Amino acid sequence: MVMDVVHEVEGVAKDVKGVHKDAKGIFAFFGKLFGGKKEEETPKPVEKSKKKKKQPPPEFDENLIYSQVADALTKFFQAYNGLKNYVKEQEELALMWVMKKGKILPSSW
Repeated sequence: MVMDVVHEVEGVAKDVKGVHKDAKGIFAFFGKLFGGKKEEETPKPVEKSKKKKKQPPPEFDENLIYSQVADALTKFFQAYNGLKNYVKEQEELALMWVMKKGKILPSSW
């Protein structure tokens, strides 16, 4: 029983390899037919002659980082406040336009 399973798995593995080879051949044929790129040889791995030395981590200037973050946050909040003010102005203009037309009056007025 176990041997039957082993033979079946080996047969399936051979079938998969055959399908892979056929598919690779078909795609290569279409690539040549339509002017695709030629398959380039894969580069051979380079032998390691020396062990790479661990480099110390780069040192950071904390004050520089703090100042860059502060500048970025300042710009962000200035832009945010500008957009918020712009939206408020547009809402007020829209409300005034609607009130001039006399279509809608706020219930609190």
